[in-house]
Amino acid sequence: MMMTTTEREKEREKSLAQFANQVFSGTGLAAGRLRLQVARIAPHYRIALVIGERGVGKQVIAHELHKRSPVAHLPFVAMELAEFTESKPAGAEGGTVYLRGLERSHPALQEPLLRRLKAMPREVRVVFGCERDLKGMVAAGRLRADVYDAIAMLEIRIAPLRERLDDLEALANSLLRRDGRAAWFAPSAITVMSQHAWPGNLEELARMCDALGAIEGAVDAHRLPALEGTPVRTTVRLDEVMQNHVMDVLQQCAGNKLKAAELLGISRSTLYRMLETALA
Repeated sequence: MMMTTTEREKEREKSLAQFANQVFSGTGLAAGRLRLQVARIAPHYRIALVIGERGVGKQVIAHELHKRSPVAHLPFVAMELAEFTESKPAGAEGGTVYLRGLERSHPALQEPLLRRLKAMPREVRVVFGCERDLKGMVAAGRLRADVYDAIAMLEIRIAPLRERLDDLEALANSLLRRDGRAAWFAPSAITVMSQHAWPGNLEELARMCDALGAIEGAVDAHRLPALEGTPVRTTVRLDEVMQNHVMDVLQQCAGNKLKAAELLGISRSTLYRMLETALA
């Protein structure tokens, strides 16, 4: 029997919950930026937008925002957009509501959505999860500009796995060992995996690790399941290297910007400008 879109989303959420830690882990620029954005937004947001490809962990980010928000003691509920726009949507009285499917919703839902957001109680937080850039939908006339303005004031973009290759080995080994297996990926396997585009992102990486079964020891390239897709770009821009180094030093200093600036040999104002660029 073919699953509905909602059923597929629920299955995906169950899968993502198994590797929630991997969404935030890593020492690379993308992971550091994500952690800083969540820490900065969580205490203050009422409405937030999380954009990322399928399988990157958008609901994981939404749940983390909830856990760090003033309504963390209230429920966290995930639902389809249509359910939220009903007169008395379950879970919309207090807590955080994670909304899926804005990009595939019917245009007729936009007006009731806007009314619901305007009438939202103070105890409610809303996080939208979208797979595509909503600006393109506005330009195409598929999304009203006032709806976009209402939901996109605070936006978090999650980098796809192909842009987190500096963390790939650590992420893959963490997923491989999450069931207690004494296994790891050999350098030959990491080389092959680094050339894969990972269209399913962390979800795809987790499935690949699961497909290896109860494997033990080093996993060489020839033991990997078939990986299909377009090879990724492996070159790195100079500004990415610089930003990555700045984020690493800031993390080593536990977020102390004055100390980080001293270690980097730059002024605090220069550090602030670099961080603004990194978090943009």
